Amino acid sequence: MQRITSLLTINKPVLKNLKLYLFFACVVAESSLVGSMPKEKTPSSAQSVQELLTHDDNQSITIKQSCLVACHTLGNVSLIYNKDGFHVQKEGELIPIQRGLMDADLRELNCAQVIAFQKHGYFILKQLGEDEYMLHARMRGN
Repeated sequence: MQRITSLLTINKPVLKNLKLYLFFACVVAESSLVGSMPKEKTPSSAQSVQELLTHDDNQSITIKQSCLVACHTLGNVSLIYNKDGFHVQKEGELIPIQRGLMDADLRELNCAQVIAFQKHGYFILKQLGEDEYMLHARMRGN
């Protein structure tokens, strides 16, 4: 509970999307429950959270196409997340998305949070210039 309280006080002025913020607070809460429960009594949702928490942060994650909204004029693009942040993969080229051009909620994510977010939300990718992209996050149902 102390971790959630500190998360709330540190990031409260920065976060704009309350639903997204509450989702990440729940991921943190579930992860703290996993460590305190006996293995045989751990619920399946907590087990999936444990799997997420053991994901190697050095690996890259390709965002599912069902979780990516992009204009058809961009062509065949995919969104990649790795330890350096989000990148757009277009025609075999990996283009980084500048931190200032993404929602504040997305700037501090780790691999586990990116994987968990795909279950409940989606990313919106917009092209600003030749190799410049903007990234937003939205919860499903909005």
